[in-house]
Amino acid sequence: MAGISLNVPLPIQDRIARAKRENLPAGQRDELEGTMPDVWVKYFQSQSDLASQAPAVQSNPVSVSTQAASIAATPIPSGTLRAGNYRVSYYARVTRAATVSSTLTVTISWTDGGASCSFSGAAMTGNTTTTVQSGSVFLASDASAPILYSTVYGSVGGTTMQYKLIVALELIP
Repeated sequence: MAGISLNVPLPIQDRIARAKRENLPAGQRDELEGTMPDVWVKYFQSQSDLASQAPAVQSNPVSVSTQAASIAATPIPSGTLRAGNYRVSYYARVTRAATVSSTLTVTISWTDGGASCSFSGAAMTGNTTTTVQSGSVFLASDASAPILYSTVYGSVGGTTMQYKLIVALELIP
């Protein structure tokens, strides 16, 4: 972030538009009149610079509810991705406990330098509707390679466990 000023104060004491300069000959048009002064240009440029460094959401979050089965490796819908750094965040919660026991593991998979990589959260075995897990994975992905999510599900008893899963993908500059 070289050259980016992260601490430019809001210039509230300065005019937002330039007044006509008094030192111009009578009747001469002032080309700067009404334009934005440099202090405001600097402020707005700093805001633009900050915004360009912020993570950018790549798609609407994936959201499934009342899921009662494993989810096979599924691309996070985001179109064709460029090579770069990404953050995948997920949230999982048991929405209906199984009669006896249950387990759920969330996995994120991607390709980095041609190598297949993956991250799996710890198995969720709490089997109560307050059992939750969330996590974020920072990763480097190849161009045009999908970033995938999947789950491994297990449930024991007459009443099956159900769960909610939300997955979000962001590009990190």
